[in-house]
Amino acid sequence: MAEARKMVPLPEKGVQVYAKNGRRYAYKVTRTYRNAKGQPTCDRRSIGRVDDETGMLIPNLAYYEFYGEVAAPEAEEPQVGAVSEAGVTFAARAALSSCGAFPMLESALGEARASSLLTVAAYMLAEGNVMNYLDDFCERALVPANVDDRRASELFASIAPEDRAAFFASWASAQAGNGYVAYDATSFSSYSEGIADLEWGYNRDGEKLPQINLAMYVGVESLLPVFYRTYPGSIVDKKHLPSMMAGNAELGVGDVTFAMDCGFASTANLQYMHDEGFPYLIGLETFRKASRNAIDDLRGELSSARTWIGDAGCHGAAKKGMLYGVYSQINVFHDAERAARAEADMHRRLEADEERLSQMPEITRAEAKRYSKRGFAIERSDDGSFEFSRDWDAIDAMSENLGYFCVLTSEPGADPAEVLATYRRKDTVEKAFDEIKNHLDMHRLRTHTQETTDGKMFCAFVALIARMSIENALRGWMRENRMTMERVLRELAKIRCVQGAGGKRMLNPLTKKQREIVELMGFSEDDVKAFVESGGVNLYSSLPSGI
Repeated sequence: MAEARKMVPLPEKGVQVYAKNGRRYAYKVTRTYRNAKGQPTCDRRSIGRVDDETGMLIPNLAYYEFYGEVAAPEAEEPQVGAVSEAGVTFAARAALSSCGAFPMLESALGEARASSLLTVAAYMLAEGNVMNYLDDFCERALVPANVDDRRASELFASIAPEDRAAFFASWASAQAGNGYVAYDATSFSSYSEGIADLEWGYNRDGEKLPQINLAMYVGVESLLPVFYRTYPGSIVDKKHLPSMMAGNAELGVGDVTFAMDCGFASTANLQYMHDEGFPYLIGLETFRKASRNAIDDLRGELSSARTWIGDAGCHGAAKKGMLYGVYSQINVFHDAERAARAEADMHRRLEADEERLSQMPEITRAEAKRYSKRGFAIERSDDGSFEFSRDWDAIDAMSENLGYFCVLTSEPGADPAEVLATYRRKDTVEKAFDEIKNHLDMHRLRTHTQETTDGKMFCAFVALIARMSIENALRGWMRENRMTMERVLRELAKIRCVQGAGGKRMLNPLTKKQREIVELMGFSEDDVKAFVESGGVNLYSSLPSGI
């Protein structure tokens, strides 16, 4: 639990106050100017939170930098009757302990840094990525270590590559096990100029900003993130695959099959995985020569009732042979409903293109070439004037393979139905990216050096483990009760404790819903009580499934 803070008068000039999540925060304006569009704007920095009752400022460290105080006020003992939120921190610690991650963090980082990291991870679960409000979170929540934005930056910078390697040496091998690992990559944008890996490349979010790339393994069975690696934003995903997989043996990621999307399919990658003995399931675009040939060879088979896959609602068949330089199996599937939707979309797009063409007085050579690939015959004159009509032969060719999709597997003889069932579960890694970018708010890095970026990404990865572990435990209950993870976290934030005489903390009784959440995670109300009484430091479980 954070210490009570002394309050200071809110500065009268050069300060702006904004509300966020029902609280008001004060910002010192450091520079005013006009942006590129000529609009007035400013740079500002958080200096603390405004107390609702008194209107006074609860300052953070930045306040003392701006207003010339020699030092921040000394910490005071929490007052009797002070109330703290305990649920989110408990859930983060419980989730990381249940899956075995927290003991590994303590071993890799030491107890002090592991406690600070737990505070940051709990904050990311509750609030997101902006560290300016971390001290406010520590003020109202029961945390194992008090951390503000400055100490968070110091923590990030202190997590060296060997620290991360020590954690992953234990974590990755424990999570991968036997089965399947989904592998994919994403990117994170930033305005910073001090991050070495920040480079221009294919931006998946469509932002005109440089980026760093992140590749990640997620267990298909465990539904937990296994390992990640960052790399410069200019490197394309398929080129990075050998670098990502080069450390598999060292990580203990063995005896698994890698499920990947079509972005990683290349002759070099497939031959690399074959030579290294890494089994795979990988999607193939239907315009690839290998896919087109397989579809043509299996088209008749895929119209037979014998190839129907009831659970998937589509037909599936397979063909073995030398594909991409290695002996493997291509699995071809046809989904009639998917084909109907794709055909309807194609005709809507043709109508929209036709409307645009009818309104264009002239067309460039590049535009003519582009529309000719979209199903139109274009006759262009030297002056740019043109006539057009639909190219029905090209349209028929475009629609011929609608509804077909292909998955290449390194295991000849694999059942297409099992291949499809496993391949469709690879979206667990896409869900992990959605969680870390949107729900943990990491779509912007908000760091300024490579060291703090690397450390912050590691903390976000740990927070992702906690979030996905909680969601795994509660998935069925959340569906039955129509609860999102955000509502679960808000419910956990209502678990509070009260500061008693002599420094003793007392847990408020849990509601029925809070008890259900805690018990589904493998713990009990007594465990929450013990966590509170220890000041958020220790976790003991009375239930066999807890750790």
